[in-house]
Amino acid sequence: MIWSELSSVIAHNHSFLISSHMSIDGDCAGSELAMSWYLKTLSKRVAVYNHEALPAKFAFLHDADTLTHTRPSGPFDVLMVLDCSNPQRLGWEGMEQAAPIIVNIDHHRDNVNFGHINIVRGDASATAQIIYEYFFHINADIPKAVAEALYTAILTDTGGFRFSNTNGEVLSMCADLCNRGA
Repeated sequence: MIWSELSSVIAHNHSFLISSHMSIDGDCAGSELAMSWYLKTLSKRVAVYNHEALPAKFAFLHDADTLTHTRPSGPFDVLMVLDCSNPQRLGWEGMEQAAPIIVNIDHHRDNVNFGHINIVRGDASATAQIIYEYFFHINADIPKAVAEALYTAILTDTGGFRFSNTNGEVLSMCADLCNRGA
């Protein structure tokens, strides 16, 4: 993993636009909320924009109302695309003009590595798993609301722990997230 590159981009930039794929699912919402929380703890300016509104079934997540489908005005230093294998899946035009730096964090095997920084793990159960691993690497103190967002993301992308992408590592992460309040 290239955690040092990600940490450097975060440290040296001030404004971040976060987005994900069309047909928002739990991994989109949970990953966006977790990364938004982290960036805000560092006093970064953060906006989360998706092509469409968040489905009502995810409204229980803390700060779900910050996930907007109204395009925010820029400029932004960094566009962070989470859980999206290619730019067309964003559902909106102008990704390249949204910010001079694009960070692509994803778990889809067909990811086309469209970012300046690509953190793509096709063996991960969800993008939230990769974000959890980053938080673990930097020793972030994950609060209850973020634990719930990450847990929701992993739960939905593993089909309630029924899909073949469920393994001991995933279950251990989810146990830790439960211990943190999820």
